[in-house]
Amino acid sequence: GMNGNSDAIFMRVFGTDNPFQEVFQVSGEFFDPHYVEPVPVVLHKEVDCTLEEMCVGALKIVEVVIPGTGTFDVTVEIKPGWTDGTELSMSAREIAQESCPKEHYTTKCLFIMRQLPHDLSLIHISEPTRLLSISYAVFCLKKKKK
Repeated sequence: GMNGNSDAIFMRVFGTDNPFQEVFQVSGEFFDPHYVEPVPVVLHKEVDCTLEEMCVGALKIVEVVIPGTGTFDVTVEIKPGWTDGTELSMSAREIAQESCPKEHYTTKCLFIMRQLPHDLSLIHISEPTRLLSISYAVFCLKKKKK
């Protein structure tokens, strides 16, 4: 009653529906009794952003030092609407490419966006209905100017 259902046949033959299960569930200790799981290193890097950069987006070049590997200029893309404290994670392998040593394969760099102080005060419009009446008022003003 399997009628060519490859998943059902696979399940019946191998007793699992995941062909890679056996491959990936072998732990490090199986190969090496002294194996120690590498502790991922997290490098924290604050990125200073102006209010305008957070509003419209920007590209920032940030210098990152990967211990024992070197210094890299990383382009961080600030997306429009990001706020203070927004985090972006990149692996050392993404940053250092081929020059990343194996011991840093699990190293991550966490970029934390920091909004620089500014002299602007923001008007908070809580109800979405207010936005409609404001845009309508702007529309009326524009019409009157003709």
